[in-house]
Amino acid sequence: MKNVNIFKTTFPNGSTHYGISEQVHTTKSYLSKTISIANGQFKRTSTTGGASQFHKDILKYQNVVMIDMIGTYDTTELASEMRNTLVENDSNSMNSKSAINHLGRKLTPIKLPFDVSKLLINTSGEKLFFVDILFAKKKELMNIVNIKVKHPIFSNMIQVNTHTYRVERI
Repeated sequence: MKNVNIFKTTFPNGSTHYGISEQVHTTKSYLSKTISIANGQFKRTSTTGGASQFHKDILKYQNVVMIDMIGTYDTTELASEMRNTLVENDSNSMNSKSAINHLGRKLTPIKLPFDVSKLLINTSGEKLFFVDILFAKKKELMNIVNIKVKHPIFSNMIQVNTHTYRVERI
């Protein structure tokens, strides 16, 4: 049985963010891990400005944010479903847009293993996901990709259509 936790971060302006973690089990360790990730984001993206608003805010308000553990779930899928429900029902959620496309339609989640997928963040901060073409063919995912757009380094990777699908790398 996994212990997958959902954490809610509340910033001084009232905005919220919901995160999932299997590795940490306390609010203090969640904050420490999130700050570490945010610092890493800035080091990797300092020239492109690709860090998310959540990561920028966590560094800015790390001494005054409130973090609550919402619950513990047996599987990542259950935790993800609950997080998505919380996000949809919280008008102050910073991550609410990740589950809804630009037309206001809910995005269909697609789970891709790390070893067959890549993530790029462009200069405007947009996340671009790529998947191995052989994996996409094998798993019948060719309807979710744009075969004309290839990863700039890994030519066997093609872009996933993120206007219709929300990608989760597992």
